[in-house]
Amino acid sequence: MALRVTVRRPDKGPLGSVEEVKRHLSKAFPGVRFTYQANEPPGLAAVYKKMSLFLRLWLAVFGVETRYPHHHGYFERVGQGCAVEFYLEEPVRWIRATSYGMTAGLGDHFDRLSAATGWVVKYPPF
Repeated sequence: MALRVTVRRPDKGPLGSVEEVKRHLSKAFPGVRFTYQANEPPGLAAVYKKMSLFLRLWLAVFGVETRYPHHHGYFERVGQGCAVEFYLEEPVRWIRATSYGMTAGLGDHFDRLSAATGWVVKYPPF
């Protein structure tokens, strides 16, 4: 199971620099690892062209656009069956986070992030 959340300031202002945001995420999600991706991976455009028309349309409607450059973070609770991926663009106006697995165990981490920063975690309406 996957759960996508957005983290923003209540006034929708910028969260801060990438380094500040990464520091806050590292405190709330100990052990999170970050990578920087400056450009689209080589060969991605060729793979996209090989997809069926139906799949390309489905991605256009339901997919999430990935812009470059961006920072990508990954947090995993070993033995707990859950993980979170973070996506950050500069300037950091919001954080897109996707939780996988037993997502209920991640609420404490998001609560800790909100308490330390005042940022709001927006869950999808069910």
